[in-house]
Amino acid sequence: MSERKLELKNYAVVEGILAENDLERVTTDGVTVIRGSIVVKVMQEINKGELKEMFVPVRFYSKEMTNKGTKNPSFASLETLMNDGVSISAAGEENASCVSITNASVTERAFYGRDGKLVSYPELRGSFVNIIRKDQMNPRAVADIEGVIVGMKHEVDAEGIETGVFALQMLLVGWNEYSEIVDVKTNNPQYVSALEATYDVNMPICLGVKLHFSTEKKKILEEVAIGEPMERTITQNIRELVLVNAKPSSAVEIVNLDIINRLKQSRLTRLEEAKAKQESRNVEHLSTAPSKANLGFEAY
Repeated sequence: MSERKLELKNYAVVEGILAENDLERVTTDGVTVIRGSIVVKVMQEINKGELKEMFVPVRFYSKEMTNKGTKNPSFASLETLMNDGVSISAAGEENASCVSITNASVTERAFYGRDGKLVSYPELRGSFVNIIRKDQMNPRAVADIEGVIVGMKHEVDAEGIETGVFALQMLLVGWNEYSEIVDVKTNNPQYVSALEATYDVNMPICLGVKLHFSTEKKKILEEVAIGEPMERTITQNIRELVLVNAKPSSAVEIVNLDIINRLKQSRLTRLEEAKAKQESRNVEHLSTAPSKANLGFEAY
């Protein structure tokens, strides 16, 4: 009998106003899918008294037919949205559809930048979406996730001073043991004390989180060669999971260090393979790029 594969709880819900609809229906080799993303406008309190206007992107990929040959309910819900949904970008907020996304999951968007450093932030993968009445809407972007703590840290600024933000690095395990790592953050001192007193690295935990997907303007001082530093305003994209609550996980009975290390290595191997493929494509692109035309000038 084959060993049962590990899969931990990961359930997200988003309700708000449809801001953008970039779904498309594509047929390749006889298989029809709906793929792409939508953006949902959500007004949500992140920290107490801090109401944020957020535009939450949700990615979708759904086949028309199931393996049993029946119509896929997820595909049907996306088809209805494509036919009947009205976005803010198309008709303004007053005329836009209210939507409810259920059975979504928190995932990791991870890649290596041009500087060779790993870039990682959370995103959402959706399954079902329904158009709802405005009076039915409960604006929110929340998730219940179960994972293994693989890191705990107090964040610091450029000078090495603690910012008051505490982060849990969470190993998420999806279907077929697809492993990802996301940060869950809090600036609540009581939450930090309780987490440090109760939990440690390599322990499973269940967390309730709010999605904080927004932008904020920040002023920075830019050094110059001569004279006073210049003040500049930059816009930062925020993609964070904010801790709401925590409770024990039943996975403590089945998760051990060997499993954790195997899942971490699986993620790392996948990222390294993607990096190698990208580097190979870059080299191929450079080698096939047209050379500069010979304009008849002699080199001296």
